[in-house]
Amino acid sequence: MQRKLLVAAFFITCHVGQMFAVSNYGDILPLSGEDVMRQEKTEIKGDFTELKQVVTDCRLWVQTASAGHAVNAVAELMDQVRLAEMLIASNRASQSVIDDYVSSLKLVLVKAQATSGFSMKRVFPLVADHGFVHPGGLVSQEDVNRAKQLLAEGDERITKAWNRLCANSYAKADVATYPTNTVVRGGSGQNYMNAARGAAMAYQNALRWKIGGTKENAEAAVRILMAWCNGCNGVGGDTNMSLAAGIYGHEFANAAELMRDYEGWNKEDFEKFKKWMVRVWYNKSIDFLRRRHDTWKNQRYANLGERPGHYWSNWGLCNALCVMSIGILCDDVHMYNQGVSFYKYDHVGTFKDHSGDAFVMNDGCNEFIGNLVPVVLPDERGPKGYLGQMQESGRDQGHSLMALGLAVDICQVGFNQGDDLYAYMDDRIAAGAEFVAAMNFGGEESSTLPWKPYDYADCRATLGNAWRQGGPNKSGSGEKRPYWDRLIGYYEGLRGLKMQYVEAASAAVCPDGGGGNYSQNSGGFDHLGFSTLTSWRPVVEEGRAIVPLTGDISYKGVTYTNQTNLGGLRYNYLSGASKAIPADSADITLMPRLPEGVEDTGEWKWNTGETMRNITVKADRSYVYRVEYTAKNGAVSHQAFAIAVCGDAAPDAMNPKITVGGEEISDTVVTVLCATPVTLKASAATGWTNDYLWDNGVKGSSVTIPSVTNSRVYTCQFANQSGAVGELRFHINVVPAKQVIDGAETDNKYVLSGSTVTFELKVPTAQNPDSVVWDNGTTGTICVVNDVVEDLTVSATYLGKKYTFAVKVKDAGKYDYSKILSADKGYQIVTSVDEIKDLSENNYFFLCSDEANLMIGLQDAKLNGNKALFFQKPSDPISDLSVVFTLEPYNNGFAMRNIEYDDLTLQTENNKAYMLRTNDQPVACAWSRLLFQYNEGSWSVENGKYTGNYLGLWNVANGYRNGEEIACNKMEDKRARLQLFTIPKGKFNRMYALEQVEDGVGDVSVLLENDKMTKHTKTGWKRDNCSAAGYSELPEAIQNTDHNAYGISYWRGSAVTNSKLIYQTLVGLPEGTYTLQAYAAATVWNNNKGNDNRSGVNLFAATPDMVSETPVTSATYALYSVDITKYDDADLTVGLRAGADNQNTWAFLSDVIVRYRGRLTDGIVEHPVTGGESSSLEIYDLQGRRVCKPSRGIYIVGRRKVVFK
Repeated sequence: MQRKLLVAAFFITCHVGQMFAVSNYGDILPLSGEDVMRQEKTEIKGDFTELKQVVTDCRLWVQTASAGHAVNAVAELMDQVRLAEMLIASNRASQSVIDDYVSSLKLVLVKAQATSGFSMKRVFPLVADHGFVHPGGLVSQEDVNRAKQLLAEGDERITKAWNRLCANSYAKADVATYPTNTVVRGGSGQNYMNAARGAAMAYQNALRWKIGGTKENAEAAVRILMAWCNGCNGVGGDTNMSLAAGIYGHEFANAAELMRDYEGWNKEDFEKFKKWMVRVWYNKSIDFLRRRHDTWKNQRYANLGERPGHYWSNWGLCNALCVMSIGILCDDVHMYNQGVSFYKYDHVGTFKDHSGDAFVMNDGCNEFIGNLVPVVLPDERGPKGYLGQMQESGRDQGHSLMALGLAVDICQVGFNQGDDLYAYMDDRIAAGAEFVAAMNFGGEESSTLPWKPYDYADCRATLGNAWRQGGPNKSGSGEKRPYWDRLIGYYEGLRGLKMQYVEAASAAVCPDGGGGNYSQNSGGFDHLGFSTLTSWRPVVEEGRAIVPLTGDISYKGVTYTNQTNLGGLRYNYLSGASKAIPADSADITLMPRLPEGVEDTGEWKWNTGETMRNITVKADRSYVYRVEYTAKNGAVSHQAFAIAVCGDAAPDAMNPKITVGGEEISDTVVTVLCATPVTLKASAATGWTNDYLWDNGVKGSSVTIPSVTNSRVYTCQFANQSGAVGELRFHINVVPAKQVIDGAETDNKYVLSGSTVTFELKVPTAQNPDSVVWDNGTTGTICVVNDVVEDLTVSATYLGKKYTFAVKVKDAGKYDYSKILSADKGYQIVTSVDEIKDLSENNYFFLCSDEANLMIGLQDAKLNGNKALFFQKPSDPISDLSVVFTLEPYNNGFAMRNIEYDDLTLQTENNKAYMLRTNDQPVACAWSRLLFQYNEGSWSVENGKYTGNYLGLWNVANGYRNGEEIACNKMEDKRARLQLFTIPKGKFNRMYALEQVEDGVGDVSVLLENDKMTKHTKTGWKRDNCSAAGYSELPEAIQNTDHNAYGISYWRGSAVTNSKLIYQTLVGLPEGTYTLQAYAAATVWNNNKGNDNRSGVNLFAATPDMVSETPVTSATYALYSVDITKYDDADLTVGLRAGADNQNTWAFLSDVIVRYRGRLTDGIVEHPVTGGESSSLEIYDLQGRRVCKPSRGIYIVGRRKVVFK
């Protein structure tokens, strides 16, 4: 065996640490070792006197005066002190390097001193009780008890309602739900009905358990809720995603609120579910309420002014209901106040009485009750002598009915918490409800109803001069939606107020059902329903009606009239600190009010125990204070005061990122080499405040430590919208050296016989590489051993410590695949998960059986369906791409895809662990997560979605043989044992291209990721500075009879120039001539219309030395091609780019073909472009002078002679 020592191909002086320069802005910037080495070659040794004094000053300050400063600001100062001391010990740095160190140390000292008096944010202990009623969403325990009692008494109406629930297929305990990784509403790939049905299933099973006590329904509800919690990670689509967030978010929250006291739902899962509700649903809903897709600010049409009323009322209503409901579920007063405030209060300040105006404008948030029922007009048919049109009454009746239902559900949720939103603003919702009911079910002609012209202006129009609605629009009249008996139950069952038209609606719809009882489109699931079962009451006896309450709050010298919420109010699109009130123990006086003329009985009782009418509390906790009032007739009513104090809600969950050497990981623990730069980043779940604080004094979401010299912990705090402070701790472990074998951090590895193995002991750049001494007496950080045919142990000594490396030779010679995937061809065996992670981006992978002479390939699958994995006889991957796979890291596992069918990952689905196939998941997700485990010399692959299930034979009895299909549900004793091989993409690509051209084919397109685009394509093609929401799209405006297919899209609001638009890079291809062919289109977007091609977009192929391109001249698809000659092994980049004159804003690339024409012949070759097109190339004349625009003649390009014609 021959062992050969290779000294590193770079020279690092022993004293060169992480050097620093100072920018004009005072930032500390690292100098590279190359910069330092260059300085030292040109300058003599400098004077260390000043640096020694600064080091002494720093150490003295740290020892005597650093108390009370940010702990990690002091630690970072000591990092620089240690590096300076290493520099001093070397005694051979140049003066410029020494001066840089002096400046850097002084700056870092000033920075540390500036943190005097530093303290972290106050973290409140979590408190479970914040005064909420539970269950207290759409259905309260009182509602449940009433339904039980009426059922026991044989009430005919409630019995019919109960039977209707039990008959609904979604209320069955064995109903199946199908979570999606992303709930998509709007645009391509819509799947939101899965969430709509899932929420309905959970709610209906919860109702059956809560009222009927059936455990199987409770188990079903929890199963469904947790399936969505574990399987769904976001809401997406176009702007319609906000409807999905608001509607299905509040529905999941209300289902969970009913189940919160079920003993079978363990605490850990319930807490996980609440966090999921915040992360996936609350975030999207509060983002809509505050930004409204930037239409409130009217960012796109700023000259027209703000447009908070751009979105119709149902958008804001469903999202306000969602935020309220999640606030109750999570016991978060601030969140509840955020949601309810958008219904109760005028966030814009434009509301007024419009009864005397000529028309009404949409100049505020339309979910605010004053704008939802924008005007009330006298009419004796109304329950209190007036009727009120709804904000969407002039749009159509379907949307008016939807908006009313959402508003009624908001009122019901508020009422169940003690906040009588039905009665708010003098029962304004009753006027609107009777108007809608009269028109849809009451037999009243729309022309007979009172109306004020309504002028609707979206963000593009002028307020007061837009769509003037002169009367109600009857379109969509009579649509049945399940909520009317909430109005009957409150107004007639508690208030004694007759609602004649709502009665007609109830007669037509109730006893009502829920999701599954109506249409199977989105409208049938906009409301949870079952209002008869949960909200209906018999008409109250005369004289027994409740007295509706309101209230005022006095706080810091201000009396807030008719306001029962304090803190967390009036948010808009502006980011900033929490609007919760400070936790300063200030006095807050809560003053419930009776209707004018009602005598006070003095019968008041608060949930805090007081029995007086007005109470004063302290601003020391967030709490829903609730008072119970008993009227003369014995009827009991309530009024809640929700006080949100800054800091004591649940903090945000934070996601960690650590970047070292350009590699980013999602973790809080990292091990790094001494003196390594490290960047730490925390991202909060809810955002909006940007209120981050690190224990080195830095404010912002990230910190960079220029050179970490000892182990430490960093703490990052984030204060969310409620002011609650979350903490994330990063653990940085510093080691003096790292062991690496073949590029992967490890001290042991299996290799194939005959492999060349590279051992490396990484040490800080501040150390001399010759301080590493190998066991054969040679020095340097790298040692290479050729032709390893037996087990091998190698050791290196560094700073007195011995580091041992072990290599074992894997004997796979008994199987033919070992001869195919041999070391001499560039293949290597993989034996650790870390290796897969390190190699995943730049390598292909091959799975082979450890128990038979078989490889794994992708084929058409009879059992799995679509494409799935099979055991098959060994074949050369160059000629059989079915065995070539990529592995993409995802959530501590990997997603797997075959390079011929790379638009889809292999995935499990349908709650069926055995299925592993291509279906509909184009990016790595929970469904496609596979867990690779190496044990006792072989791999097993576990189903990452349904853990405990492994890859193995579908039919175990058949044994391992060619053509056997693979399942992913095998127990440990039946799992397949595998070997994993890999090869760098560059090596494989080169062999593949050479093989193709020898066969006369030359097509290397498959080496591109997603060369053919489908509706699933989501990966492979980069898009610089792209604003397009979609990726692979099929717009009608781009298609034509020659080519009607999906393509990668690029869109920007304004044209970009001199930049790549859509592109991908191929590595390792051999030198030679290539032809790029693709369908392309370029145009001006113009609201999806296109048909306006302008100059500037080109199809291009490029190497680092040259660019060859042709203009895209059509607004619809046309076929273009371009040739390029590659003169060495440089990378080849292909795609679309914008030139200096580009005016197009919309571009598409589809069905790309790359053909290899063969190797270059010796001698002079012809350049594929003219001189005028080559100004960006590095071109030299025969005397070695750079030429910008060559004329005809012979030049040097890429180290070859090239003729320009």
